[in-house]
Amino acid sequence: MGQKALYAMKKIERTVLLIDDDLSSLETMEAICEELGLRFKSYQDPTKALEALRVEPDRFSTIICDLVMPKLSGYEFIQEAHSFGSEIPIIIITGNESIETAINCLEAGAYDYVTKPINIKELSILISRAIKIYQTKIEYEKLKMKFSEIDSSYFNFIGKNKKILEIFNIVKKVGSTDAGVLILGETGTGKELIAKAIHNSSKRKNEKMVTINCASIPEHLLESELFGHKKGAFTGADSDRDGLFTEASKGTIFLDEIGEMPIGLQSKLLRVLQENKIRRVGDNNEIAIDVRVIAATHQDLPDLIRQGNFREDLFYRLNVLSLTIPPLRDRLEDLPLLANYFFKKFSKSYNSKAKRISNSAIQKLYEYHWPGNVRELENTIERACIMSSQVEISPEEIVFSNSNSQQQGVASSFSDLPSLKELERDYISYLIQHCDGVKERVAEILKINRKTLYRKIKDLEL
Repeated sequence: MGQKALYAMKKIERTVLLIDDDLSSLETMEAICEELGLRFKSYQDPTKALEALRVEPDRFSTIICDLVMPKLSGYEFIQEAHSFGSEIPIIIITGNESIETAINCLEAGAYDYVTKPINIKELSILISRAIKIYQTKIEYEKLKMKFSEIDSSYFNFIGKNKKILEIFNIVKKVGSTDAGVLILGETGTGKELIAKAIHNSSKRKNEKMVTINCASIPEHLLESELFGHKKGAFTGADSDRDGLFTEASKGTIFLDEIGEMPIGLQSKLLRVLQENKIRRVGDNNEIAIDVRVIAATHQDLPDLIRQGNFREDLFYRLNVLSLTIPPLRDRLEDLPLLANYFFKKFSKSYNSKAKRISNSAIQKLYEYHWPGNVRELENTIERACIMSSQVEISPEEIVFSNSNSQQQGVASSFSDLPSLKELERDYISYLIQHCDGVKERVAEILKINRKTLYRKIKDLEL
């Protein structure tokens, strides 16, 4: 069986990137690619090859790079490629005397290496394997994203953080019941989205979900808004009016910011939850209701109970099951998913020139402390899509709502600013703690090879 039959692969659209300042070696690599039926793009200047990779990262499936070149060594090329997030397999070509350096390249993340003079059969096998592995990785990521999108579309909530996935599982279980749910979390974390997910998972999903923010309605109107009123019950009550509990009949009512509800009205709500009956303002008759109640707050209800501002019996009635949504700063691995989700949404609606968010812009997002959580991230990406005039969103186009205030951990004067090494040490240390010491997860978030991570941990004395 001939070599072409041995190593021929299904033709793919992606291209092999070839880099060598030695024209004869470059021609050998080109001949191998032709024999395998692969497209290729050749460069004698590694800096031009690096720029091509930076501009069109999705064009290439494998990179073959000489180790010793002017302007940029193979080792430096690997580091530069990884610095902007490239995970394309890199095969290093090296002379026998450079084996130790080639091994260093492996530690830096190269896929493999071959020595000169080039063994055609050996390099052919490596190219075929590298492309196959990369294709498998891409298909796996697509499949993973597909299932992630299925979950996300089902819940209308994006995330792969461990706590978020636990919430997904609880939502699925609690959705089939009518149990009361109390959703806790800071402002902007997505409490209403979780409430909708619970409703959409329930037998009531074909009925209405009615939402009211208890903090947005004046105290003297809130009771009428919830339970309705009879004509003449108060000045301006010119006709009978149903309240939101009646509107949500057979469905779900979501009481957002329940901690803001006046203490006097809390006792009436408690009675409704206990007896499944409401009484409109100015009416002597009770009306039976069939409504599921979900409540949410960003406040510490036990603390409000201690202060006498929230009824303890109402708390226990609402808190059959509670879900706490983590703030964005505690689920940073979800940040790229969320940022790209919002980017696709707003770049399309605003017909933005930007086609992607740059890696340096993503890094800037990582460094912010997100007091407004996911809602603030959404606003930040929307603003960037409106203002961007380039093919990718740059760090300068990432402007935070809280940009005039000091960010956590950043000194107020230039003389006190930490060094890059200190920032890197603090960030990697934070990620190790955040990922419960799982180095593979840390490397994945940093988009670096595990060997590189271990070297950084050693160099930074973590």
